[in-house]
Amino acid sequence: MSPSNPALAIACDIDGTLIPKSTGKPDPASIAAILPLLTSPSPPTFFLATGKSRAGAVASLSPELPAKLLLAAPGVFLQGLRVYKGGEPNELLVDSRLPPDATELFLPLLAAHPGIALAAYDGDEIFADPGDLDHPGVRSLSEVYGEPSVLPLSLAKPRAFHKLLLLAPPDDPAAVAPLLPPLESLASELGLEVTSATPSMLEVLPARCSKAAGVRALLSHLNVPPSRTLAIGDERNDVEMLGLCFGVACKDAAEAAKQAADVVLERAAYEGGVAEAIRAYAGGKGGG
Repeated sequence: MSPSNPALAIACDIDGTLIPKSTGKPDPASIAAILPLLTSPSPPTFFLATGKSRAGAVASLSPELPAKLLLAAPGVFLQGLRVYKGGEPNELLVDSRLPPDATELFLPLLAAHPGIALAAYDGDEIFADPGDLDHPGVRSLSEVYGEPSVLPLSLAKPRAFHKLLLLAPPDDPAAVAPLLPPLESLASELGLEVTSATPSMLEVLPARCSKAAGVRALLSHLNVPPSRTLAIGDERNDVEMLGLCFGVACKDAAEAAKQAADVVLERAAYEGGVAEAIRAYAGGKGGG
């Protein structure tokens, strides 16, 4: 990808990318670069590609990026489990869910790892057992990551959720690490996927689902080849997306993301890394 062969679409992660870890707020230079893309009918088409719910993504980025523009744009949410086409009405292109008994099957594993809480996503709603509502990891979903408030629900009852989150306290992210091998083993037996967007969380997704799969489905709908798509991300859950498209990682991204990217910028996310990537690989477009 080059100025003479610029991106026709841009897929951008949120946490750690548009919202740098060091500040917890949308990066002003990157927001300034994205805003004109959301209001222009010409390429490149900008869309979010995130593990967040759609409601959480909009809340995290507004008012810096107006909610009305984000709700009308295409988007990949919940690690590719919900994909919106864009336009009016903005209809779902992908809506993938776990089997109804999946949550119950993971509860014994949680019982063997005290201190880890479970949350379940159903679209823009998030649920946890009533006894876990005050768990620091559960509270962080709304207090730190801008997701909707978590609602009480017995997760032992069958329900086809979109994804499950296994949460360590944010101040002790290493507490979730011992859970990874047995979680991956159980998920493999059930034909499910495991990924991670932050060090303190593990996510269980439906079979053959990922952020990259959601991006691939949306690009097919938009008739844009992955080779002409700029993807910007920073974590393990972005690795496949960065490999699918022309991948760019900021200098403060996780090592796995840097290794998967085609280009690692000399700027960090908090230094306007996303804005630099857009200017360099989207034909000079983007403000800031």
